[in-house]
Amino acid sequence: MLSQNNTKTVRRTTIILLLILTIAQTPQANAEIPNPIKRTELTINLGNSVTTEAEITYPAIGDGPFPAVLLVPGGGLTDMDEYIPASVSATGKPAAGMKQIAEYLSERGFMVLRYDKRGITRNATMVDYELYSKATVETFKADAEKALQVLKDNPMADTSDVTLIGHSESSLIVPRIAFDDPSVTKIVMMGGAARDYLSIKRTQIIDLRLVFVETVLDKDGDGVISLTEAIDGMEPYENSILPKSSLLMNTGNMTTWIPTWDPNGDGAMNITEEFEPVLERIHSLLSNPAYQGYNQTVAQVSWGATMDMIGELQSSILILQGEGDWQTPPIEAILLEQALADANQRDHTLYMYPGLSHFFYPTDGWQSAMGPIESYVLRDLYEWLVSPSRSLDQVLEANQEGLQEMQRLGEQIEADIDSISQSMNESMNALEHELTQPKWTDYMIPVLTVLLVLLIVASKKRGEG
Repeated sequence: MLSQNNTKTVRRTTIILLLILTIAQTPQANAEIPNPIKRTELTINLGNSVTTEAEITYPAIGDGPFPAVLLVPGGGLTDMDEYIPASVSATGKPAAGMKQIAEYLSERGFMVLRYDKRGITRNATMVDYELYSKATVETFKADAEKALQVLKDNPMADTSDVTLIGHSESSLIVPRIAFDDPSVTKIVMMGGAARDYLSIKRTQIIDLRLVFVETVLDKDGDGVISLTEAIDGMEPYENSILPKSSLLMNTGNMTTWIPTWDPNGDGAMNITEEFEPVLERIHSLLSNPAYQGYNQTVAQVSWGATMDMIGELQSSILILQGEGDWQTPPIEAILLEQALADANQRDHTLYMYPGLSHFFYPTDGWQSAMGPIESYVLRDLYEWLVSPSRSLDQVLEANQEGLQEMQRLGEQIEADIDSISQSMNESMNALEHELTQPKWTDYMIPVLTVLLVLLIVASKKRGEG
């Protein structure tokens, strides 16, 4: 039998459970949390019977117009989200950098359009390799321009505030669109390149790989990588600039060099005599007409160096760069900044992030480190886009002629005031002079007074006589 205290406890517990069940059945408990953004799916006609899928995100509240942002997909087989599967993501979960940017900005008042690269479907689940392989940077630029027009034609888009954001390969595209289209007010280059295509490729293929081998693998500094040094040193760097699978292979129970790296079969790789010559040959293939991607090389080379043209842009420019990025190393961002400063470009900003990769995810500098964009990078991007001080600078620049005209009018008014002041001074001096000079009217009253007194005296004397 329950004691009185136990009975009270059971009753109290029963009441609490009934309350919980009652609350759980109320409409409020079943209500969904409202979504702060809305989405519109659409298909963009790229011409020649080629289409691609796109999505526009914008604030859930308000009819606009909203500041307009176009996200241009980056290099490789990239969809609108820049989807990273869980199998290669550093977090073990899928990531999607462009989708992150779109949602972050749309939650804060922006209309954002992003689209799949031609030949690529969502999450890169299907790829039209024939269509994709024929495309060059010129093709991707034309696709981005069509997407931009779709965005500007949307009645909710503020066409006076248009931003292009490019990452990696597309950071080469956005400044060239802005150069041709004065309606673009801002561009953002994430992991962008400054130099010409072949120079960048030389850094990626040769220079950085040499540094990696010399600093990470060559522990004894003798210029020769033993098989043991390679096996032990490469273990943590499968997703690095030089993956283990690109140097070593498994034959049965043994790990050996891929023959390309050890042509003399001595079981070691000489950095200068065996490793570097192979890298040189790989780089030279880019300029070989027999190379499958030769048409892409030709188009990229024809564009020249971005740092040679970026100073001519009238758009505001933001450069975001990870210091641990080996795909487009920090020197590229520094060269872009120097070119902009040298050209006295009116509005440019560089943010350099220590410890972040090409994907703006933490890295040690050698790992690809693909994952979600760090939140503080998104915050910096947003704050740059809405910065009042930058907006004021743009207004002042845009109205420079008006300011000069106001200055001219001010100088004219100042001259007129000086002239009027001088004229007034002259008039006052003349009046003062006139007032201080004696006149005959000044003696009239005293004279008349004396004459009157004399007449009165004379009249009295006649009366007495």
